Amino acid sequence: TSWERLATIPEQIRSLDLNKRVDIWRAGVEMIKDHFLLGVGAGAFRTGVLPYLGARFDAHNVFISVLGEYGLIGIALFVCILAAAIRYTLLLPPMERKVWTILFATWLVGALSLNYDYAKPTWYLLGSIVAFCHAQEKARATRGQLRVS
Repeated sequence: TSWERLATIPEQIRSLDLNKRVDIWRAGVEMIKDHFLLGVGAGAFRTGVLPYLGARFDAHNVFISVLGEYGLIGIALFVCILAAAIRYTLLLPPMERKVWTILFATWLVGALSLNYDYAKPTWYLLGSIVAFCHAQEKARATRGQLRVS
């Protein structure tokens, strides 16, 4: 069944349906217009799109989900978290930077079509990037102190 589902991807792209994701995203944008500043509330995207779709659906997009549930304030905070992770990644040595960039890009591909806002991989990845970068910085500082002593 997985192969059968994967085989439908070209048709889903041609028809711009993506398993109803395009309709959900359009309804999400309409909901966001009506609740732009504060959103509809944590975990309430499914209920929020009910008047626009006539059914409850998940956002299937991290950014639409966060903006719809938490509004402008929530998406601003989420983007700041992502920007901090990217900034830390860019400060790494070349090889480590490549590894974390690939991991982040892989996450981003999934985040554009899946519900990753509450998923553990999102927060594990972001936490791991910050922790790894902090450990690298601490190791650099320690090596610097050892040379001076």
